[in-house]
This record gives sequence, C-alpha cells and structure tokens, in this order.
Amino acid sequence: MISAYAKSRPSQPEKAERLLVCMAERGVAVDSISYSGVIAAYINTVPQQIEKAENILNLMEERRVKANAFAFSSIIMAMLNSKPCRLEDAERLLQRMQMHGYYPDRVMQKALDKAHSTRQHHSNGGHRAGGSRRVMQRE
Repeated sequence: MISAYAKSRPSQPEKAERLLVCMAERGVAVDSISYSGVIAAYINTVPQQIEKAENILNLMEERRVKANAFAFSSIIMAMLNSKPCRLEDAERLLQRMQMHGYYPDRVMQKALDKAHSTRQHHSNGGHRAGGSRRVMQRE
C-alpha cells in the first residue's frame, strides 16, 4: 500500500507516512522496504521534498531499522539532480551510506563526477581545470 502512494500521480507522501506511523503504532513490523516506500513518495513529489525524505531516513535509523541502499541512493540522487545541485549535502549523506557498507553504483558515481566537474568549472570562472577530477575511493 505504501508503494502505491509513492507511485501514484501525484505522489501522496503524507498518506504513505501516516500509514507507516499507523503500522508501527499497531505493532506491525515496519521494515526497510516500508520506509523506502515513504522516502520514494517524498522524492516523487513535484517539487521533490528532499528534507522530508531525509527525515524518514533519520527516523528509520532512530528506530534501528537497517537502511537499504535504495533509501540512501534515492535521496543522494535527488540532491545531485536538484537545481541548484546540493553536492555538499549529497556527500554528507554518501558518507553515511558508506558507513552502512553501501557504495555508489555507476549512475551515482557519474552524477557525483558531473557535480564535481560543474562546481570546479564555476569556481574557475567558467574555465575547465587541467584534469583534476575527484573520484570516490572504495575502502
């Protein structure tokens, strides 16, 4: 049901979150998929509600529910694709994601590289720097 609210047009994140709270209050096990559905609902709104999505991720961790890669990556990608790009926020969340043992896939890495390149391009007055590109290291 939560995923139906996330996929509906327009997305209905408030209803998805209310259902999540109701489930928890009634003792129904709420797992990472349920939380991720609410995160998706907030990301699927127009405009995206990135802060609310991140609040759900924080709630998930407070309740000791292990966040899945989707929970992190959907918020990070929304941050990277927002106008203006929220690279610093994305990197902060990326560090948390890596602490959970998840690493960027090719799509996220490409978006990170593009955001770094764009930021470097703007900080150099519109001129490209000579090849210094930041690459995320896997540990």
